[in-house]
Amino acid sequence: MHGTPAKPEGEFNELKPQCTGEGNYIAANSKFFCYSGIGGGGPVVVYPLNKPGRLAHNVPSLQVHKDAVLDFDFNPFNDNLLATGGEDCHIKVSHIPDGRNHFQHHRRTR
Repeated sequence: MHGTPAKPEGEFNELKPQCTGEGNYIAANSKFFCYSGIGGGGPVVVYPLNKPGRLAHNVPSLQVHKDAVLDFDFNPFNDNLLATGGEDCHIKVSHIPDGRNHFQHHRRTR
């Protein structure tokens, strides 16, 4: 396979993912990409793919864990659902709205 690199106006810049072990460092689907952000509470940055460019330092993030997020992935059948697992021993499923005005999460604890 041979790919064609994106032009600068189609790139995403200033990503600062937190690399915490053997989980995903970044995940994407047809609408969003996400990565674990740096900071307390295990922030996960969820960003729409249709807005390339430089990410601001204060990008809104999903904060549903008390500790670092170790792994995450999008639902393969619903682009708006994101599952996250953290050091706080919780797995949470969050609904990502298309407008990104707010996040909703559903707690699943074992």
